[in-house]
Amino acid sequence: MAGGPSNYATIKPYGLVTDDSIKFTMPPLSVIYVIIDPKNVPDVEWAKATGSNIVQVKLTNAVVIPDSLAGLKILINGKENDTITKVERDANDSTLLLISVQKAIINTDTIVLSYVNGNFKTYTNIAMVEDSAIKVQNLLKGSAPIVLDARTDSAGNSVLIHFNKKMVAVSKSSFTVKVSYLDNHTVTINAASINKGDSTTYILTSAEPLYFDYKIVLSYSGTDIASSDGGKLASIDSLVIKDYSPIKPATVQKAYTSAKGDSIILVFDKILIPSATIKPYFSVTLDGTVASLLSVSVYSKSLNTLIIKPQTAIAEEVSAIKVTYSGIALLSTDSAVTAKFTNQVVQNMSIISAIKRVELASVQIFPNPFKDAFTIQSAYPYNSIEIIDLTGKRLYLKENPIGFPETNTISIQLSKGIYFMVLKGKNLNSISKLVVN
Repeated sequence: MAGGPSNYATIKPYGLVTDDSIKFTMPPLSVIYVIIDPKNVPDVEWAKATGSNIVQVKLTNAVVIPDSLAGLKILINGKENDTITKVERDANDSTLLLISVQKAIINTDTIVLSYVNGNFKTYTNIAMVEDSAIKVQNLLKGSAPIVLDARTDSAGNSVLIHFNKKMVAVSKSSFTVKVSYLDNHTVTINAASINKGDSTTYILTSAEPLYFDYKIVLSYSGTDIASSDGGKLASIDSLVIKDYSPIKPATVQKAYTSAKGDSIILVFDKILIPSATIKPYFSVTLDGTVASLLSVSVYSKSLNTLIIKPQTAIAEEVSAIKVTYSGIALLSTDSAVTAKFTNQVVQNMSIISAIKRVELASVQIFPNPFKDAFTIQSAYPYNSIEIIDLTGKRLYLKENPIGFPETNTISIQLSKGIYFMVLKGKNLNSISKLVVN
């Protein structure tokens, strides 16, 4: 590091408290690391209405109560300012402010604390953080409980909902948990219960694993969830759940053969890490018979794709192709171990016939490469012309029940690249490579 000391172990930390700016003078190309410690800056941790005329405000650091309370406001039900008559510190906790208000608060009130352009500062003259929308928990008897936190457990089996009050009623039918990943779907909740050691927490047990990759939201539209003091839970609309569950294993999304039958292609939902040690963990069966494999590798041009090469090309007559993976060697780039799977069904898209193969020499194509037209010359009659791309997608199909002439010109507009042409007839089933330049 240019401009730095020869031994970085000799660097000593330097700290300061400032409410203005910090200026550093450094040698050219030097690097400096600045850690800003917010602990000295007073901010609101929480605010609660615990009595009809008292709002408690917990700060991160003690402040001096100024003579003027300008900038500090209590808003009731979104529109009504409640006059603040006094602010004092709690006798046992200097970071707890007790705000007295003139109008009595009732259990149905929605309360917001606003602090803007005020004079609350610490003893070292550090100003309190401004916030015009600090939600105040209404803890009066019978007030509606609110969700303080909703998260998954570390195993991904449950959603934990933490309320600001002790709860009594619980019903799984009132809650909806939705997941967004490759699709959007509602998660079935197997059970709902109150945490035995903490009655402020609900546990919703999921019927399926929850993963860190998911976006999970919680909704509630019932009337049966209540706190121990009789407060009814209000509706919840798409509350985002904090996700502490495991990373999702990579799973197969599509499985099919290549058109030439020389590869099995597995497309996963995650980017894979190439590895030379994964082949022993894969096996393939063709109509129940184990196939010998040449190689198993991650496709370099599409790293979420795995290519399995059998020793013998798979014919179109094979009706059941299945792949099994039994190892732990295949990883995704987010360090998740790919899930094991058994008898993954593979769609057979091979156009190679095992019943009758005709040598490619019996079909001639010219010019090849071509731009927008080419001519077919075949020694065998045929009544079907098909052109597909490298993924097996059909781009052109023309059929003639009485057959095409021995010499036949095809005009077609294709993007530059490699394609395959399939000719089929009573005594012909051939595949030819086409190159468009």
